[in-house]
Amino acid sequence: MPADTGDWGVYHTAEGVPYYYNKRTQETSWDLPDALKTSDEKEQKGDWVWVPHQSEGFVIAKVGQKYTNGDTACTTEDGKVIQVPKSVPLIPVIRSSLQRINEDLVQMDDMNEPLVIHNLRERFKKNLIYTHVGTILISVNPFKPLPLYTPTIIDEYAHKGSKELPPHVFNISSAAYNNLISDKANQSILISGESGAGKTEATKVVLQYLAEVAGSTSGVEENILLANPILEAFGNAKTLRNNNSSRFGKWVEIHFDKQGRICGAKTVNYLLEKSRVIGQTQGERNYHIFYQLCTGASDKLRKQFSIGNPEDYKYLNQSGCIRIEGTDDKADFNELEHAMKKIKFTEAEREAVFQMTSAILHLGNISYKTVNIKYNNADVQAAEIENPAVLEKAASLLSVKAADLKKAICFRKLVIKGQAPTDIPLDSVKARDNANALAKTIYGNLFDWLVKRINMSMAPPADSPTNIIGVLDIFGFEIFETNSFEQLCINFANEKLQQHFNQHTFKLEEQVYQEEKIPYTHVDFIDNQPCLDLIEAKPHGILCMLDEEGVLPRTTDDTFLQKLHQTHEKKHEKYIKPVKLRNSFIVKHYAGDVTYSAENFLEKNKDLLNEDLVTVMETATLPLFSELFPKGQTTNRKSSLGSQFRGQLAALMTRLQATTPHYIRCVKPNPLKAAGIFDGTMVLQQLRYAGVFEAIHIRKTGYPFRGIHEAFYKKYRLLSKGLKGTNFKALCQTLINSLPGDLKKELNIGVSKVLYKAGPHRKLELLRSVETEKAVIKLQSGLRGWRSRKISKELKRCKPILLAAMKTRTLPAIEDALKKSENCRFEFKPLKDAKLLKEVLLEEKRITDQINVLLKQDHDKVYDSMVELLKKAKDIDMKSADVNKLDSIVTQITARRKVRADLEAGTKNFERSKLEEALKKIKEVGITEESAEVKQAKDVLKRITEEEKIVAELKQATNTGGCVNMDHSTIVVNSLEAALKKANTFVCKTEEGKSLVAKGSILLDIRKALIAEQYPEVSSLLMKAQKAGIENPEIKAAREEVAYLTAVEELTQRIWDAIQARDEEALKFGLEQAATLGVSDQETPAQGQEILDRIVEARGWLQSGLQAVDQEQLQTGVDLSTNLQYDTEEVRAAQTLLGQIIQYKRDAQESLAVLDRDRMEKTLENSRAINLQTEDVTQLVDLLENTPIDKFFQMQLKVATRMNDRARVVKVTIQIKDSFFAQFEHLFEWKKYMKLRPSDQYAAAKLMGNKEQLRAGMLLWSKKAIPTSLLALDNSQQVKIATRLFKNIQGYMGDKQMSYPETLAADLCENAKVSKDVSDEIYCQILKQLTSNPSRESVGKGWDLLAFCLKKLAPSDDFSNYLEIFLRKQAPAEKKQDMIYALHEVLYSSAPVNRPGVVPSDDPIASSGSTNFVKSPSSPPPSSTNSNSSYAPAQQQQQAYIPPPPPAMNNYVPPPPPPADPTVVCMYDFTATGPGQLSFR
Repeated sequence: MPADTGDWGVYHTAEGVPYYYNKRTQETSWDLPDALKTSDEKEQKGDWVWVPHQSEGFVIAKVGQKYTNGDTACTTEDGKVIQVPKSVPLIPVIRSSLQRINEDLVQMDDMNEPLVIHNLRERFKKNLIYTHVGTILISVNPFKPLPLYTPTIIDEYAHKGSKELPPHVFNISSAAYNNLISDKANQSILISGESGAGKTEATKVVLQYLAEVAGSTSGVEENILLANPILEAFGNAKTLRNNNSSRFGKWVEIHFDKQGRICGAKTVNYLLEKSRVIGQTQGERNYHIFYQLCTGASDKLRKQFSIGNPEDYKYLNQSGCIRIEGTDDKADFNELEHAMKKIKFTEAEREAVFQMTSAILHLGNISYKTVNIKYNNADVQAAEIENPAVLEKAASLLSVKAADLKKAICFRKLVIKGQAPTDIPLDSVKARDNANALAKTIYGNLFDWLVKRINMSMAPPADSPTNIIGVLDIFGFEIFETNSFEQLCINFANEKLQQHFNQHTFKLEEQVYQEEKIPYTHVDFIDNQPCLDLIEAKPHGILCMLDEEGVLPRTTDDTFLQKLHQTHEKKHEKYIKPVKLRNSFIVKHYAGDVTYSAENFLEKNKDLLNEDLVTVMETATLPLFSELFPKGQTTNRKSSLGSQFRGQLAALMTRLQATTPHYIRCVKPNPLKAAGIFDGTMVLQQLRYAGVFEAIHIRKTGYPFRGIHEAFYKKYRLLSKGLKGTNFKALCQTLINSLPGDLKKELNIGVSKVLYKAGPHRKLELLRSVETEKAVIKLQSGLRGWRSRKISKELKRCKPILLAAMKTRTLPAIEDALKKSENCRFEFKPLKDAKLLKEVLLEEKRITDQINVLLKQDHDKVYDSMVELLKKAKDIDMKSADVNKLDSIVTQITARRKVRADLEAGTKNFERSKLEEALKKIKEVGITEESAEVKQAKDVLKRITEEEKIVAELKQATNTGGCVNMDHSTIVVNSLEAALKKANTFVCKTEEGKSLVAKGSILLDIRKALIAEQYPEVSSLLMKAQKAGIENPEIKAAREEVAYLTAVEELTQRIWDAIQARDEEALKFGLEQAATLGVSDQETPAQGQEILDRIVEARGWLQSGLQAVDQEQLQTGVDLSTNLQYDTEEVRAAQTLLGQIIQYKRDAQESLAVLDRDRMEKTLENSRAINLQTEDVTQLVDLLENTPIDKFFQMQLKVATRMNDRARVVKVTIQIKDSFFAQFEHLFEWKKYMKLRPSDQYAAAKLMGNKEQLRAGMLLWSKKAIPTSLLALDNSQQVKIATRLFKNIQGYMGDKQMSYPETLAADLCENAKVSKDVSDEIYCQILKQLTSNPSRESVGKGWDLLAFCLKKLAPSDDFSNYLEIFLRKQAPAEKKQDMIYALHEVLYSSAPVNRPGVVPSDDPIASSGSTNFVKSPSSPPPSSTNSNSSYAPAQQQQQAYIPPPPPAMNNYVPPPPPPADPTVVCMYDFTATGPGQLSFR
C-alpha cells in the first residue's frame, strides 16, 4: 500500500545531501519518492542515459526511438536530439547519484566515466580541486589562487591523527612523512600530468608542507623552498599550455635524520629543453631569467653587462610574446637575487651567472651574411659578421678573444691524419648554427651548474644515515602537431612511470584483501612493457638504433627512419609506418598514438658542440667557465643524449623501486588556462592517459568501501542500541547482525577492517542519517538548557558582588568586584555600570592631582589650564574643596582680565563712560593706582575734559554768525574760523568733536563763498552739506539765495539732465529750486518730481533692506529700480545682497538638515558677513557656539544614523577621536596594552633558547616562530591558533617562504572568527612584525596586510584605541587616513543590531533595579579599556544606561531624514565627559 504524501519528509545529511524518510513506514530513500514528485517530475519518467558530448564529455539525455541501423535518438535536457551510434554504450543515469559529490571516486554508487567527470566537475565548481581515487590524488588546476595552503591548513593535516580530512596534497605529503617516521622506510611522491596541469605548483606545496612540518636544526628547509625561484627562473618558461611550464624534469630528495627533521636535500634534473634558448613557437617565451634580467637588473648590472630591453634581443623578440599578464618580471628578479643570496651564492658567482646569461643574448644578436671569397685558389662562400661590435661584446662577456670566437663560429677545422689542420670557411647559415649551438651548450651547462651549486648548499651529512622522501616533478605526456626527439624522450619517461604506477596500484589493492583474508578475484592490469621494449630494448629499440646510426659514417635522418621501418613495420604491435607522412613513424603509447618526425633526430641525439668552440671556451678567463668547460673536454666527449637520458631514467626507476610511492595526478581543466572553465572531454582524455579509470576499476571489482573496525563501529553505532566494550571486531559483528534485511549479508568483516560495496554503503548512510537526525534534536535541547542555566548561575553570583561594591563608591572595592566577575561571559548592566563607575573614580582622582599641580604654579600663567580643568570637574559634577578653591581663583582672574580689557578699549576709543566704570573697579580686582594702564586711562579722561570745552566753543560759533534773509552783513567768519583753528590744533579724538569739526568746516566755506558771491561754489558746498546731513537756518538761507540767483532756464535743463541720468540728488536739488522760484508746476519739474518720487520709493526699500538685510524689502527695491531703469552702486549692492540672502538661507536649511559642521560653519560665516538674521541662522549659532561639542556630535550621529549615512557616521567618529587622542594619546601606546602577555611568561614558553633575547624581542620583528601568543589568551586552543597564524603573517610579508601568500590574509581573517581575542592577537602580531623590521619590502607588505585586515576584521573595543594610535603614529603618510577610516568602517560594520524592546536571548535573567552611581552619568571618563571605540547600537542591552538628551537649542528639531530601510533600527547614542571622551551604544 503506497504511503500518503504527508508521511514522507525531506531531510539532509551532515554533508547537505537530501534524503527522504517515511515516518509511518520507516522507509528511507535517496531518490525522490513518487508521492513527493510534481507533475513535471513525473513526466520526466523514462530511460535517462549518458551520451558523449564534444566539450562536456557526457551529457544526460532521454532515450528515444531506435533507428534501423541500430543507432539511438536521445534528447538532452535542453531539448537537443543526438543520434548515438550503436557502437557507443548507453550508460543509465542514477539521479540520486548526481546529488552526492564524493571525495573518493571509488566510493561512487556506480563506477563509470560520465559519473567520474560529473563528480569532478561539481567539485571543481565549488573550488574543491582535490579528489581521491583510493590512495591516489587527482588535482585539477584551478588557474587561480585558492586559500588552501595556509599554516592553518598545514597544521590541520599535520595533526589530524585518525580524523578524516578532505582530499588535499597535504594528505599525500602527510602520509609520506608519517610512513617515513613510523616505518623508517624511504618514500616517494610522484607528480604527473600534462603541461599546465599544475605539477610545478603541486611540487612546491609538497615541499612547503614537509619544510613546515619537519623543520630542521640548520635552517636547510628554508633553502629547499628558496631553490624554487632559482630553478623556475632558469628552467621554466611560458608555453601555449602553461604560463610557468617546467621545461625540465626534476627529482628532489629530501633527507631526514633519525628524529624526522630535514637534514639535507638533493635535486636531479632531467632533459632541459635547450632548443628553447634559441627559438620559441609563436605565443611562447624563452626562459624566464632572460626577461627578468632585462627588466629587473640594477643600473650597475645593466651597464656592466650591456643589458637592454627584451625587445632588443633576437632570442626573445621572434615569438611575439614578451610579457605575461599577471607576471611581474622585475619582482621575480628581486626574488631570484634574494634566494641566491640566502643560499649563499657569492657576489662573484651571482654576477658570473648574470654575465653568462647576458652573453647568450648577445650571441643571438650577431648577424651574418654570405660572401664569395677565394680560398685555396677556389671560389667559396663564407660567412661574414655584419655587426662586429656585437661579436666583441659577446666575446667580452664570455671572457674570450673576439678573434678566436669569430674564427670558431665562421670556420670549421678539418683534421686529416698526417696533414696539418685546415680551416674550412662556413656559410652564414652554418655559422649561425654554430653560435646557436654555443648558446644552447652554455645555457645547459649553466643550468647543470646551478643545480649542483644548490645541492652543495643543502647537502645532507655524509656520516649519518638518513631516510628520504623523493618528489618527482617530470614532464607530462606530450602529443603536439609536430613531435620530435624531445617528445619521444618525454613520452618514454611517462611510459616507465605508468608501468610503475600500474604495478604498484594493482599490487597494493591485492595486498589489502590478502591481509584482511577476504576472497578476491585477481584482475590483470594493463602492461605497457611492449611499448617500452620498442623504445629501449637492445639491439632494435628506437633509441639503441639511433645511437648506432650516430656513430656510423654517412648516415642521415632518412637512413635512420628507413631502418626503423625495415625493423618494426608489421613486426611490432606498437609501431606503425604512416601512409602519408614520409619522414615520420608512429608509436602506440598507453595514452594514445603519437606521430614522430624523424627530422634532426641524429643531430639532437648527438648534442655535441663544435670542437673549435669548445677549445675557445676552455680559454675563457671567467672562473665559472672552468667548471662549465673543463680543460680536456674535447678529448673526452660525452655519450649521446638518448643514452644519457636512458641512464638517468634507469637510475630514477631504481630509486623509485626502493621507495613507497604516493601518486598525485594533475589535470588541466581547459586549454585556455582560464579559471572556472571545465572542459569535460579534455579532462576525460587526461584521466584515461593517467590510468585513473583502471585504478577505479580495480577497487570497484572488490570492496571499495573499507574502514577499520573501530572507525566503522563509531560511525554506525547509532544503528544498534546498548553496544559497549573495546573489542571493536566483535562489536562490529553484533552491529551488523542487528541490521535489517539482507544488509548484514553484504558486509564483510576482515582481520582489521569492514569491507563492502556501494549498494550497502548507500543503505548504511540512509539509516545513519535518520538516527543522527533524532539524536541531534535531543542533544540540541539539552545543550541549550545547560548553557542557559550556566549563564544564569554566573549572573546571579556576580550581581550582588557588583551592586555592593558600587554602593561603597571606592576604587579598591570596584576593582575587586570586577576581578571576581571577570569570568562572566555575558556583560549585563551591573557589570557595565561597575566598569563605568571605575572610570569615573579614576577621572576624579586625575582631576584632583592636576588641580594640586596647577595651584602651585603662577595662576595667571596657567589660567587657561585652570579654566579647562574646572570645566572638566563641572562636567562630571565633581564637588571638593580643591575644586571650590580652583573656582574662586578662576573667578578672580577672570574679573581682573575684564577690567583691564575695558581700560584698554576706553583708552583706545576715548570713551568716558567705559573708562570711568573701569576705574571704579580697579581696587576691587587688585589693580593698583600706580599701574601704567590706570595712569594712561586717567590721562585720557583729562584730555577728554579739555576737548569738551573746545567743542563747546566750536558749537557756539557754528550756531551764530550765519547769513539771514540773504543779508550778507550778518555773516561772521572770524569767530568760526578761530574756533576751528583751535579745534584742529588740539586734534579732537571723541566722536562728537570729530563730527563738529567736519560740520564747522563746511559752514565756514559756505560763509566765505557767500561773501565772495561765488554761487556755483555755494551750490557745491550746499550739496556737500546735504550729503553730510547738515541742516540749519544758515544752510536754508544760502540755499534760498542760490535758488533765486539760478536762472529758470538753467534749472529746467539741469532737471532734465537729472531725469535722464536718474540722479536723485540733482533732482532733489533742482526741484527744491523750482519750488522756490515758483516753477514747480511746469512740465519738466513736474516730470522730475515724479521720477524723484519713484527713486525715493525704490531707495527707501533698498536702504531699508540693506540695513535690515531683509529679503522682501530688497526684492521690492530691486524690482522698482529695474522698472525705473535706475542703476547705482546701491542698487547693485542690493542685488548682490539679495542673491546672498537667498543662497545663505538655502545653505542654512540644508546644513541643518544634515548637521554637517563644515557646511554649518561656512554658512554661519557667510551669514554673519552680511549680518543675516533668520531662525535658521540663530539655530546655527546655537548649535555651533552654545552647544557642547560632545552634544553636537551626538546630534550629528543621530542624524547620520537616521539617514543611513554610513560614511558620515565614520567621519564624525574620526573627528571625535582626533579631539580625544589629542589629550589621551599617551594612554594607548600599543606596548602598554593591558592584555599583552608578560615578557617573562612569553620567554618561558620556549624551553630552549636565549630567554633574555626572547623577552626583549617579544614585540619586535622576528624571523623565527613565536613560542606562544602575544596576548594572555586563556584558551589553549586559541594560543595554538595564534602561534600558527603568525606563520601566515610571516609568509605574507615575505619573512617566510610560502606558496600563494595572497591567500594567507584571507585565512587570517577566517581564523579570527574564533573570537575577538584572536582578532586582537592577529593585529598585535602584525604590529610586532612592523616594529624594527629591517626589510623595506617586508614592511611594505606588512602595511598592505594590515590594510587588508582593517577591511575585514574588527578589533575588540579594548584594543581598538591602541591600534588606532599605532596607525596615527606609524602608518605611511599616503596610507594613514585610508587605514584610520577603514578601522572605523570595520568597527561600524561589526556593531550588532537588535530590534528595540527585545531582550537578548543569551540573558536568561532580566536585570532588575538600577544603581545611579554618578550624578552626571552622561560623562564617563577616558579609559584604556572602555573608550570611544565601540559601535554597538543602544538597543543592544536590556535596561542599558541611556544618557540624558542634549539641552534645548532654540527648539531645534532636525529635518526628517529620507525613508530608511525598515529592517535597520540601529541608532547611535553616545555620551561625553572630559575632553573628547566618548562611549557609543
